Amino acid sequence: MRNKNLNDVMESRRDQMEFSTIFDPNLAVNMYDELSIDLEDLDTEFTALPGQIAYWTASIARFSQVVSIMEREYELWYAEVYNQAYKKLDVETGRKPNINSVEYLVKTTHGEEWLEKITKLEQAKTDLAVVQGLSPSFNAKLQCLMQLAKRRLEEYNSVEPNVKVPFRNVNSSSNTSNSSQSINLNETKDLLSTMKKRS
Repeated sequence: MRNKNLNDVMESRRDQMEFSTIFDPNLAVNMYDELSIDLEDLDTEFTALPGQIAYWTASIARFSQVVSIMEREYELWYAEVYNQAYKKLDVETGRKPNINSVEYLVKTTHGEEWLEKITKLEQAKTDLAVVQGLSPSFNAKLQCLMQLAKRRLEEYNSVEPNVKVPFRNVNSSSNTSNSSQSINLNETKDLLSTMKKRS
């Protein structure tokens, strides 16, 4: 019963998993749909997973580059207005300004522009963090798919005891390398295909 309730809870959170990003106005995706598993069609799940991983790996790389560029642009802009404020206070007071005074002048003189830039940068960092979270999530999905395939295989072998299909032990560690993931993924997909042909 608990599993059914947990699935219901996750389904009820589906709308909260809608994701769009400032990086790409055309990108709108539901994280729940990306990561959920269709138990009735594991073949398709295994076939689609490498493409999903490749797409989001490329997206993470592109978005990381955008954030780095935004950070550099913000730092250059802030350095310029900071120096202007520093020189202004230096002239007006006749003494070396402290950091708090300079920052206050920057934010009062360029408040709207500063708020717009810092808000956009923070949003970009948040969006990047969300997308980066998909990497371990897809690894968890892969591990789950392999365990499901192993369970299906055990059920198949119990029904067809004279036609045993082997299944190599899967390392469920989150540190599984990409090459090992690829091997495990392909092996599991082959096993599912074998089971399907013999059934």
